[in-house]
Amino acid sequence: MNLSGNLGPSPRSLEVDDLAIFDRLVSGRGAELDGWHAQSLDLRGRAAAMEQVNVEGAIFLGCTFDDGMEDTLRRRGALIFPRLDAVPFNPYRAG
Repeated sequence: MNLSGNLGPSPRSLEVDDLAIFDRLVSGRGAELDGWHAQSLDLRGRAAAMEQVNVEGAIFLGCTFDDGMEDTLRRRGALIFPRLDAVPFNPYRAG
């Protein structure tokens, strides 16, 4: 329930649909991903970087991860919507 009366995105809402931008944003130690909406990114090979950031409150939509990383992210507070390969389009596309 949104008690603030504001129906728009939160002030910390950030849509990330470009891998280079994602890499740049998480490169700083202590990055906070709360409010991030990562869309359709192939994040394999980025486990070390993901361990250095706070993922609590982050949402990953249709992203691909290294084996075991999804469970780790969930335990750390991220919300993950899996890829939907049976759907004939990308429901998490940026545009």
